[in-house]
Amino acid sequence: MTRRSVGSLAAAALAVVSGVVAFATIAHASPILPPADPTANVVAPPALVSAEQADCQAVPIDDSAGCTQALLAEIDYGLATEGLAPMTLPSNWASLSVPEQIFVVVDLERVARGLQPFLGLNFAWDVDAQVGAFDNTDPPAPTGNPWIATEWAGGAGDFHSALEADFVWMYDDGVGSPNIDCGSVGATGCWIHRNNILSEGSCTTCIVGAGFSVVDGVSSMAAVFVEPTNPGALLAFTWAGDVVPFLGRPPPPVTSPPVTSPPVTSPPVTTRPVTPSASPASGGYREVARDGGLFAFGAPFDGSEGGARLDAPVVGMALDPWTGGYWEVASDGGVFAFDAPFYGSEGGQHLDAPVVGIAADPATGGYWEVAADGGIFAFHAPFLGSEGGARLDAPVVGMALDPWTGGYWEVGADGGVFAFHAPYFGSEGGQPLSAPVVGLVADPATAGYWEVAADGGVFAFHAPYLGSEGGQRLSAPVVGMTRDPYTGGYWEVGADGGVFAFDAPYFGSEGGVQLAAPVVGIAP
Repeated sequence: MTRRSVGSLAAAALAVVSGVVAFATIAHASPILPPADPTANVVAPPALVSAEQADCQAVPIDDSAGCTQALLAEIDYGLATEGLAPMTLPSNWASLSVPEQIFVVVDLERVARGLQPFLGLNFAWDVDAQVGAFDNTDPPAPTGNPWIATEWAGGAGDFHSALEADFVWMYDDGVGSPNIDCGSVGATGCWIHRNNILSEGSCTTCIVGAGFSVVDGVSSMAAVFVEPTNPGALLAFTWAGDVVPFLGRPPPPVTSPPVTSPPVTSPPVTTRPVTPSASPASGGYREVARDGGLFAFGAPFDGSEGGARLDAPVVGMALDPWTGGYWEVASDGGVFAFDAPFYGSEGGQHLDAPVVGIAADPATGGYWEVAADGGIFAFHAPFLGSEGGARLDAPVVGMALDPWTGGYWEVGADGGVFAFHAPYFGSEGGQPLSAPVVGLVADPATAGYWEVAADGGVFAFHAPYLGSEGGQRLSAPVVGMTRDPYTGGYWEVGADGGVFAFDAPYFGSEGGVQLAAPVVGIAP
């Protein structure tokens, strides 16, 4: 279920003046757990409101000690109304990214009430949460898991940090609050954000995705809570390993023993800070052409290499999940960044084989280039191995990130799949094909993947088959495919720019238009 919250926070501004609020004077009740809801919103005392205005700067994120203390005091005030102790933040709070802070404060709310903490942040759901943050709305919530819930905080007003989003979700979510889904007494959306955070209290496998962006100068924060179909997914940030050691004291007891995620075997890479997006994604897709031209349908256009003099043709593109921008990559390994950071490229270097694609790493904000000989070039992203130097039955034509493990797959023109720090679910390698495979797409909902061929045929491995253009008469060969994060469906794109939608909305295409160069790929 998706829920969202929007509106001014003037009525719920957070702050503290040392010694002004004596929490012991608040009438203590019992912790409120679903299905029970609070009887009223928590209203911050005027002294807290005034102090917040003095201590927090008018910027999207203020992690200063004064503002953090001010916002934490409001949460402490809310906790005290349930007879709970003040919240203790981990000592490394200020160094955490906003998505990590969202996860931490959500789990602190849970363990304060004796609930099992969510295990950690997972690549797959971080991607979906980030889409919601960029779009300034609820994240997409693909089906197929025992339980899933989503949150969003943004719109009008200021959210100085994850603490402020937490206060709105947990303590100011009823009638008269910024929660637009709670317009009247008895509305089904009342207290839904709080209930999402506290639901599935005994779940021992539940994980989180979190995202953050700045939209029109205002913070936008999103979260996805999941009880996964496939327990044991690799976690990028965990309660047990990345939070508890920094709390300085044992956390309150929980109802079941903690569960740890499998160890990460890939080289560590420092996550870069989130870069605000000047043009957040809004759904839809983009086509990229061989000359670097880019055609946007239902998605923002942030520039292209169209019309520029290129040393080599463009062969693909990838969305930057941190900024909402994108990269184009050329066959000589050159990378062109649009509203996305440039971390280097193979442009100008001697290559044993041409580059055929690029993939983004949502864990680090970097990217990988993949060459036709299976070589992988990592830029601000971990190198986990490649087929470079190996004897191949067919050239590699693309790669895809496995959002569950942080690893990746390469795919050959014969449909063979090579897995690096990612599970192998099968391939078309060794099978007779009507046309060569041209790409590979991951499905975060199932942890599987799809192969797509030049005749439009789609081959599903541990992922749902939703249809294809295979067997149809095409005006031009299919050159790529991408997943719609909102519906879980996918789009195929032809060299003539035609788009074919399967369980995904159609936003238009360049099909039938005279193009200066053929289309070579598609991305959200």
